[in-house]
Amino acid sequence: MNEIPPENRMISLLDDVAYICQEGNLARRGWKEGFMAVGDTHGHLKPTRDALKISEELGLPVVFLGDYVDRGPDPIRNLYTLLEKKLEKPHKILLLRGNHEDMLVNQTYDFHDQLQKIYSSSVLDSLENFYNSLPVAAVISDRYFMVHGGISEYVLDVDHIPFLHPDQYEYQELLWNDPSETVDWFTPNRLRGVYSLFGTTAVDHFLERNKLEMIIRSHVCYPKGYHWFFDGRLLSIFSAPDYCGNSLCYYALIKDNYVVPKPLFYLE
Repeated sequence: MNEIPPENRMISLLDDVAYICQEGNLARRGWKEGFMAVGDTHGHLKPTRDALKISEELGLPVVFLGDYVDRGPDPIRNLYTLLEKKLEKPHKILLLRGNHEDMLVNQTYDFHDQLQKIYSSSVLDSLENFYNSLPVAAVISDRYFMVHGGISEYVLDVDHIPFLHPDQYEYQELLWNDPSETVDWFTPNRLRGVYSLFGTTAVDHFLERNKLEMIIRSHVCYPKGYHWFFDGRLLSIFSAPDYCGNSLCYYALIKDNYVVPKPLFYLE
C-alpha cells in the first residue's frame, strides 16, 4: 500500500478489526511454539513491514506492544498495514494498546491533525472505537506478561485487568508506568510528570503472585534498541528508528524458553 487509503476503506478496516478484537482488556494466547514482540513503531512503516516479514519467514505469531501512530513520518499507512494484517491473520497478530492509542494524545501530537486534513469525522469515530477495542495487556504461554508501559501498584493481580475502564488511573498506569533499577516498590515518575516508576520488589511480587516468569514492555527509547531490567525479569524493547537519536530498532524473539532481542534493521 503506497497510497493513503480512501476513507471508506479506512473506516471498514477500523470497524472490522475493532469487531474481531472484542476480547476485553486482557488477551491470553498459548503460542507454545514461540512468538515475536515488537515495540513502539510510532508511524514508521519499515519496522512494521520488516517485523511482519520476519514473522512470516519464521512462521511465528507476533504481538505489537502499542504506539503505532504520532511522531513518525507515515502513521496512517503504518496503522493501515497493521489493520490489514490483523484482518488477514487474526490469530497470528495481536495488537495491544499503547498510550498513543488515545484520541487526546493524538490531538497533542500530530496524528489527529493529519487525519482531519484527509478524512471526515467518521474516520475519527471509527478510530476511537478501534482504540477502545484493544487489549491493554496480554498473558502468553502462561509465562510472559506483555504490556506497553508496566505494572501498577493498584493492579497486582492480572485477573483484575478485565474489569478496568480506560478512564481509571490504574488502567492508564499500565500504559504509562516505567521500570527503574533505583526503585524498590512504586514511586511517582518525576521525569514524565505523570504516573509511576516501579522497581525490583514490585516486579518480583507481581510475577510470583500471578505465577509468571517475565514482563516484556516498550514505551521507552534506548540507544541500542532494548534494555534488560531486574536480572532479566523485564525486557524493554523499542522498534522505531531515528527516535531521540537511536539508530537501532529491535524486536524480541521468544522461542524454546529463550527471550532474545534482535535488530529489525540498521539506519544507513
